[in-house]
Amino acid sequence: MIKQPNSKIALVGDMLGEGGAERVQARLSIYFEKQGVEVHHIIVRDIVTYEFAGQLFNMGKLKSKSNGLVNRFKRLLALKKYLKENKFDYIIDFRVKNRFIQEYIIANWVYKAPYIMSIRSFETAYYFPKNKFLASIIYKKAYGLVTVPKLLEHKLRSEFQYKKLKTIYNPIIQSEI
Repeated sequence: MIKQPNSKIALVGDMLGEGGAERVQARLSIYFEKQGVEVHHIIVRDIVTYEFAGQLFNMGKLKSKSNGLVNRFKRLLALKKYLKENKFDYIIDFRVKNRFIQEYIIANWVYKAPYIMSIRSFETAYYFPKNKFLASIIYKKAYGLVTVPKLLEHKLRSEFQYKKLKTIYNPIIQSEI
């Protein structure tokens, strides 16, 4: 009997320190690794303070001081290359996504594996353009959208008419309680 290879996922975030979404990303990587999943973190800012599992692709180290258009494009190409080389089964994106053109390019040109968007706040302007048509363009190819509270899932269903929604609560480490 041939054993199927383990799943391989990319967790994309702003950083691995300071915030709640970042802590969840770090904790999930530890959980996934214990389940036999190969985990890669891709972060935008060079801030790492949380314990995590897996490999790290720190795009913050590629950022220039000016952070101009050319540097942003180079980082986008580096991200596309990293994703292509690693052939991920899934991409889970924890970032704030409030720049329409950037997010359209990432969702339609960079992400080739099924991707899941994590929506963590009722402040939907962090994740969606105000124009609902533009918002639907960004996420139409998404494998799914994950919310933390059930009420946010209901809000996105009614406000944006998304169908591929699921609420998954934050992981809890019992020893910390």
